[in-house]
Amino acid sequence: MHDRTQTAQAGFGLIELMVTVAIIAVMMSLAVPSFGNAARSSRERSVVQRLVQDFSWARGAAVTGNASILNSAASGAPAVTLKLNANCSWTLSVNNNAVSDHSMALGTLQSTAPNITCSSTIALPATFTFTPQGFVNTTGTVTFTGAGGQAYPLQILYSGTMLRLSPVAGAQS
Repeated sequence: MHDRTQTAQAGFGLIELMVTVAIIAVMMSLAVPSFGNAARSSRERSVVQRLVQDFSWARGAAVTGNASILNSAASGAPAVTLKLNANCSWTLSVNNNAVSDHSMALGTLQSTAPNITCSSTIALPATFTFTPQGFVNTTGTVTFTGAGGQAYPLQILYSGTMLRLSPVAGAQS
Protein backbone atom coordinates (compact mmCIF):
# COMPACT_ATOMS: atom_id res chain seq x y z
CA MET A 1 0.00 0.00 0.00
CA HIS A 2 1.03 3.50 -0.69
CA ASP A 3 1.26 6.04 2.01
CA ARG A 4 -0.28 9.23 0.61
CA THR A 5 1.68 11.47 2.95
CA GLN A 6 5.00 10.42 1.41
CA THR A 7 4.00 10.79 -2.27
CA ALA A 8 5.54 13.94 -3.86
CA GLN A 9 3.42 15.97 -6.24
CA ALA A 10 4.90 16.55 -9.66
CA GLY A 11 4.14 19.63 -11.81
CA PHE A 12 2.62 23.00 -11.02
CA GLY A 13 -0.49 23.69 -9.08
CA LEU A 14 -3.09 26.17 -10.25
CA ILE A 15 -1.90 28.89 -7.85
CA GLU A 16 1.75 28.62 -8.98
CA LEU A 17 0.67 28.79 -12.62
CA MET A 18 -1.49 31.88 -12.04
CA VAL A 19 1.34 33.67 -10.19
CA THR A 20 3.79 32.87 -13.00
CA VAL A 21 1.40 34.15 -15.66
CA ALA A 22 0.77 37.34 -13.65
CA ILE A 23 4.53 38.00 -13.31
CA ILE A 24 5.07 37.47 -17.03
CA ALA A 25 2.15 39.82 -17.83
CA VAL A 26 3.61 42.58 -15.64
CA MET A 27 7.05 42.18 -17.23
CA MET A 28 5.57 42.32 -20.74
CA SER A 29 3.54 45.43 -19.93
CA LEU A 30 6.79 47.15 -18.93
CA ALA A 31 8.79 45.94 -21.96
CA VAL A 32 6.34 46.50 -24.84
CA PRO A 33 6.47 50.35 -24.79
CA SER A 34 10.28 50.19 -24.93
CA PHE A 35 10.12 48.06 -28.07
CA GLY A 36 7.75 50.57 -29.68
CA ASN A 37 10.04 53.49 -28.83
CA ALA A 38 13.07 51.62 -30.17
CA ALA A 39 11.30 50.87 -33.45
CA ARG A 40 10.18 54.51 -33.86
CA SER A 41 13.68 55.77 -33.09
CA SER A 42 15.16 53.34 -35.60
CA ARG A 43 12.84 54.60 -38.36
CA GLU A 44 13.76 58.21 -37.56
CA ARG A 45 17.49 57.39 -37.70
CA SER A 46 16.98 55.66 -41.04
CA VAL A 47 15.39 58.83 -42.50
CA VAL A 48 18.34 60.93 -41.34
CA GLN A 49 20.83 58.38 -42.66
CA ARG A 50 19.05 58.31 -46.01
CA LEU A 51 19.40 62.10 -46.33
CA VAL A 52 23.13 61.81 -45.61
CA GLN A 53 23.45 59.07 -48.25
CA ASP A 54 21.44 61.02 -50.84
CA PHE A 55 23.52 64.15 -50.19
CA SER A 56 26.68 62.12 -50.67
CA TRP A 57 25.28 60.60 -53.88
CA ALA A 58 24.51 64.08 -55.22
CA ARG A 59 28.07 65.19 -54.54
CA GLY A 60 29.45 62.14 -56.31
CA ALA A 61 27.11 62.65 -59.26
CA ALA A 62 28.26 66.25 -59.65
CA VAL A 63 31.92 65.28 -59.48
CA THR A 64 31.75 62.35 -61.92
CA GLY A 65 29.55 64.23 -64.36
CA ASN A 66 28.98 61.06 -66.36
CA ALA A 67 25.74 61.69 -68.28
CA SER A 68 25.14 57.99 -68.98
CA ILE A 69 25.30 57.13 -65.27
CA LEU A 70 22.97 60.01 -64.47
CA ASN A 71 20.52 59.06 -67.25
CA SER A 72 20.95 62.49 -68.75
CA ALA A 73 21.15 63.41 -72.43
CA ALA A 74 22.88 66.70 -71.66
CA SER A 75 26.58 67.01 -72.27
CA GLY A 76 29.02 68.73 -69.94
CA ALA A 77 28.81 69.05 -66.20
CA PRO A 78 25.37 68.12 -64.84
CA ALA A 79 23.42 70.56 -62.69
CA VAL A 80 22.91 68.59 -59.48
CA THR A 81 20.71 70.06 -56.74
CA LEU A 82 19.15 68.81 -53.54
CA LYS A 83 16.21 70.77 -52.15
CA LEU A 84 15.41 70.26 -48.46
CA ASN A 85 11.86 71.34 -47.66
CA ALA A 86 10.52 72.78 -44.41
CA ASN A 87 8.43 69.61 -43.92
CA CYS A 88 11.70 67.57 -43.86
CA SER A 89 11.18 65.95 -47.28
CA TRP A 90 13.75 66.45 -50.02
CA THR A 91 14.09 66.27 -53.78
CA LEU A 92 17.30 65.55 -55.63
CA SER A 93 17.47 66.55 -59.27
CA VAL A 94 19.97 66.31 -62.11
CA ASN A 95 19.52 68.86 -64.89
CA ASN A 96 16.10 69.75 -63.43
CA ASN A 97 14.93 66.11 -63.59
CA ALA A 98 13.93 64.64 -60.23
CA VAL A 99 15.82 61.51 -59.20
CA SER A 100 13.19 59.61 -57.21
CA ASP A 101 15.64 56.97 -55.94
CA HIS A 102 17.51 59.72 -54.09
CA SER A 103 14.54 61.81 -52.94
CA MET A 104 12.19 61.48 -49.98
CA ALA A 105 8.59 62.32 -50.85
CA LEU A 106 6.40 63.71 -48.10
CA GLY A 107 4.11 60.65 -48.16
CA THR A 108 7.05 58.28 -47.72
CA LEU A 109 8.46 60.44 -44.95
CA GLN A 110 5.14 60.55 -43.10
CA SER A 111 4.67 56.79 -43.33
CA THR A 112 8.25 56.10 -42.18
CA ALA A 113 8.63 58.70 -39.42
CA PRO A 114 5.28 60.47 -39.03
CA ASN A 115 6.20 62.92 -36.27
CA ILE A 116 9.71 63.93 -37.32
CA THR A 117 10.36 67.66 -37.62
CA CYS A 118 13.34 69.64 -38.83
CA SER A 119 14.86 72.99 -38.11
CA SER A 120 17.86 74.69 -39.60
CA THR A 121 20.31 77.55 -39.27
CA ILE A 122 19.45 78.31 -42.91
CA ALA A 123 16.02 79.16 -44.25
CA LEU A 124 13.99 76.15 -45.34
CA PRO A 125 13.31 75.24 -48.06
CA ALA A 126 17.02 75.27 -48.90
CA THR A 127 18.48 74.32 -52.25
CA PHE A 128 22.01 72.93 -52.31
CA THR A 129 23.62 73.25 -55.73
CA PHE A 130 26.71 71.10 -56.31
CA THR A 131 29.61 72.33 -58.45
CA PRO A 132 31.61 69.98 -60.71
CA GLN A 133 34.18 69.90 -57.88
CA GLY A 134 31.52 68.72 -55.42
CA PHE A 135 31.22 71.95 -53.45
CA VAL A 136 27.86 73.43 -52.40
CA ASN A 137 26.63 76.99 -52.36
CA THR A 138 24.96 76.89 -48.93
CA THR A 139 26.16 75.69 -45.54
CA GLY A 140 24.61 75.37 -42.14
CA THR A 141 23.16 72.91 -39.69
CA VAL A 142 19.93 70.98 -40.11
CA THR A 143 18.47 69.22 -37.10
CA PHE A 144 15.86 66.49 -37.37
CA THR A 145 13.90 65.95 -34.16
CA GLY A 146 12.00 62.74 -33.53
CA ALA A 147 8.71 62.26 -31.71
CA GLY A 148 10.53 61.31 -28.50
CA GLY A 149 12.63 64.50 -28.56
CA GLN A 150 15.74 62.79 -29.96
CA ALA A 151 17.65 65.37 -32.05
CA TYR A 152 19.77 64.36 -35.04
CA PRO A 153 21.95 67.32 -36.07
CA LEU A 154 23.61 67.39 -39.50
CA GLN A 155 26.23 69.89 -40.56
CA ILE A 156 26.59 70.84 -44.24
CA LEU A 157 30.05 72.05 -45.25
CA TYR A 158 31.08 74.03 -48.34
CA SER A 159 33.07 70.95 -49.40
CA GLY A 160 29.74 69.26 -50.18
CA THR A 161 30.02 66.99 -47.19
CA MET A 162 27.19 66.36 -44.75
CA LEU A 163 28.37 65.36 -41.29
CA ARG A 164 26.22 63.53 -38.77
CA LEU A 165 26.89 65.09 -35.41
CA SER A 166 26.27 63.19 -32.19
CA PRO A 167 22.57 62.67 -31.50
CA VAL A 168 21.23 64.59 -28.54
CA ALA A 169 18.81 62.68 -26.33
CA GLY A 170 15.72 64.59 -25.33
CA ALA A 171 16.90 67.84 -26.90
CA GLN A 172 14.33 70.10 -28.45
CA SER A 173 15.46 72.04 -31.51
